[in-house]
Formats: sequence, structure tokens, C-alpha cells
Amino acid sequence: MVRIVVKRGEFQRFDDLYKVFVPKGAADVVWDRRLRERRKAKASSDVQERRKAERRSPHPVSWTGLSFLVCDRKDRTA
Repeated sequence: MVRIVVKRGEFQRFDDLYKVFVPKGAADVVWDRRLRERRKAKASSDVQERRKAERRSPHPVSWTGLSFLVCDRKDRTA
């Protein structure tokens, strides 16, 4: 099963995806829970940066253009 994560505020997109995929059991449709960027600005320029380059990849087209992301859902059993 896959999980479809929808951007906050995209109500029509969420509703459309939910109606198509959830009744068939094909996907789990959820809202993006993030409220803001988790990274914080550097506190001081004196701190040596260990990383040579940004490790994050650009947002996928489905996130920037379509307002949702499809990912594998790993069931957690604990």
C-alpha cells in the first residue's frame, strides 16, 4: 500500500484523491503535518560548516506542481 501526502490547505486535491483511492484500499491519503521548516538559521558565522554541500534534493514535481507526494507506506509494528 502507498501513502499520499497532501499539502496543507489543498482541500479540493485532498478530497479528490481520498474519493478515488481510499474506498478501493489502494492508498492512505493524509495531510502534510509540517507547520514550518524545521531547519534553523545558523546562530553564528564562527561555527565551522562540516558539510560541503546541501544534502537535500529538490522537491519532486508532484509536490511543487500537483500539491501531493506518493510514498511507500511502511507499517510499523511495535
